[in-house]
Amino acid sequence: MTYNAREEIVRQFLKEANSFTESGDKRSADAVLQISVGINREIFERLKGESKMCEALRELMADELQEAETTGIQKGERIGIQKGERIGIEKRDRDKISEMLALGRKPEDISAFCNYPLDQVMKIYNDMFANKK
Repeated sequence: MTYNAREEIVRQFLKEANSFTESGDKRSADAVLQISVGINREIFERLKGESKMCEALRELMADELQEAETTGIQKGERIGIQKGERIGIEKRDRDKISEMLALGRKPEDISAFCNYPLDQVMKIYNDMFANKK
């Protein structure tokens, strides 16, 4: 009995909160909603499955969802830029080492002169000359 009554109160709250037009009212409703979701997670999980209630939740939390999406996009862009820079540096180093090896430089000399780890130079050396032996 209590469980059904609480679910009906949540439904009514979502309907009323969804009709708010003032941003202050929406923020207040959102604060209440966040606390309520934490306490009544099972009810909200069930309501989330109902398309009408799900849409009401989405509309009520539109600002937070947009902010989360924007944050996710920005984080993805940062990670992508960092990965692209790392790949670019690795390619530049590989090209530089390959060019010096092709000119006949010894791996030890390339490592010392360019300050690359010898194992990095040797890997490229082995990749270049393993098939030519």
